[in-house]
Amino acid sequence: ELYKKVRELVESHLETTIAHSLPSKTGDALLTTLHKHWLKYNLVAKWVRKVFMYLDQYYTTRPAIDCLTSMCMKCFKKTVFEKIKGNLRDVILQNIEAERGP
Repeated sequence: ELYKKVRELVESHLETTIAHSLPSKTGDALLTTLHKHWLKYNLVAKWVRKVFMYLDQYYTTRPAIDCLTSMCMKCFKKTVFEKIKGNLRDVILQNIEAERGP
C-alpha cells in the first residue's frame, strides 16, 4: 500500500512539475529544460530512496516489485520521456546535423 502511494506521489510530481512544461519547448530550449528537470528529479529520487530506505530494503526484495531507484526511473520514462521522445529525437538529430556542418 505504501509502495503504491509513493509511486503515485512520484508520478503526480512528474506530471505537475515536469511533464506539462516540456511539450511547449522546442530546439535547444527542450534539451536545456529537460536537463534542468532531470537533475532536479534525480535529487528528488535520491531523497525518496533515503526517506523510504526501510521500504526499499525489505519490501522491494520481492521479485515482482522494483526497487525505488528503478521505480523512479520507470516513472520518469512513462510520465515524461514517452511524451517528448519524438521531439527530443528530432532536436538531437538537428544538433548532430548542425555540428557536422555542410
